Amino acid sequence: MKSFFHNRKSLCAFQQAAGETITGNSAGINIKKWILPILFLCLMGSALYGQGGTILPRSFMHEGNLRNYILYVPNAYTGQEAWSLVIHYHGFGISAATQMDYTNMNATADTAHFLVAYPQGLIVEDLIFGGSGPGWYIPGSYGADHDDVAFTDSLIDHIDADYNIDLMRVHATGWSNGGEMSYYLACKLSDRIASIASVSNAMNEMSFDSCQAGRPFSTLLFHGTADPFFPYTGVPGAFPPPPLTPAFWAVQNNCSTDSLVSELPNLVSGDSCTVTSITYQNCVPGAEVQYYRINDGGHTWPGSVPNPGWEWLGPTSQDIDANSIIWNFFQRNPLLPVGIGDHDPTDQLLESFYLFHNYPNPFNPSTVIGYRLSVASRVELSIFDLLGKKVRTLVDERQPAGQYEVRWNGEDADGNALSAGIYFYRMKAGDHLAVRKMTYIK
Repeated sequence: MKSFFHNRKSLCAFQQAAGETITGNSAGINIKKWILPILFLCLMGSALYGQGGTILPRSFMHEGNLRNYILYVPNAYTGQEAWSLVIHYHGFGISAATQMDYTNMNATADTAHFLVAYPQGLIVEDLIFGGSGPGWYIPGSYGADHDDVAFTDSLIDHIDADYNIDLMRVHATGWSNGGEMSYYLACKLSDRIASIASVSNAMNEMSFDSCQAGRPFSTLLFHGTADPFFPYTGVPGAFPPPPLTPAFWAVQNNCSTDSLVSELPNLVSGDSCTVTSITYQNCVPGAEVQYYRINDGGHTWPGSVPNPGWEWLGPTSQDIDANSIIWNFFQRNPLLPVGIGDHDPTDQLLESFYLFHNYPNPFNPSTVIGYRLSVASRVELSIFDLLGKKVRTLVDERQPAGQYEVRWNGEDADGNALSAGIYFYRMKAGDHLAVRKMTYIK
């Protein structure tokens, strides 16, 4: 782990250097506020060369900060028809321009005809491993005093003001911290983001405990079993094992307990890894959950050309092309109508019902699950295991408005004691649903 921390810090050495300059700034100038815009423009100078289409550095003021992003517009765009928009978030410690060059999603945009926005993150603090650098504010993982969800909301409006985009087909993807940001948007901005795809990171513990998407939501994850940053076994107290994230969304989307597992052809034996595709089946109409496990893969973007000096990130799968898979996934999963007019579905969710955290958690021998209804609703409260199998239904009836509590003793529907581990509890009330995680110990 010592070499891991060293490598993580070396990746964002330029940002640490900027921090030292700020500390030693005797003139009292707020260099931190301006270092990223300057860095952004310098990096854009090199990013403009050798690209098809048009690469546009753009910016606007948000919450007192100058926010920058790159917009890639393929040559085929005329503005006569609405195009999809893919928002592509960079990893911690790197830039929007680096993300664009590394993943090469522009080439896919050229042939598939969509716009790509590469936002530039402000300085955030890594709450798990330490250090600071450009990235995305996500409670429990990265600390900051700005709001990147609100920034994303404004970013969509900023692009929509000048370009003809299909607001039912705005999607989010990203790598590492940027991938985690995509999942965070699924929880916090589900009325604007249609579907998401994450590479090399999943949801943190706090997101599991607070996520309220308010509607069925399609998610896609790529994660390597030999990832040196976010281990396949998870980071205790911070990140659950990555497979728990697609399992969470399978429960959220009412998918069946049986997943389709396929070992993909090892087309490039020299890449030191193979790929397993896991698809959750029979989800609610319009929702999809997919997971690509990169066996022996590292903290890398599948199908990309490894950057010199980044070898320590581990093997890069060349058996699949993440860009093509992500775009095909996005094509299949536009924004679902939620049937609540112009209101934010998350706000509507909180108005109509709320699912509380169970207590105690972890628990043994039993735990209490509470929920609140502000209107009479048909309520189903069920328990699921990690495979998405329903093991117990605690409530299944129409109930009047009010606050309720129900106790679960760790047994299945037949009264058999279940094994210790992580379980999900899901509440459906009318058209809305919510899922939370709990831990059963013995």
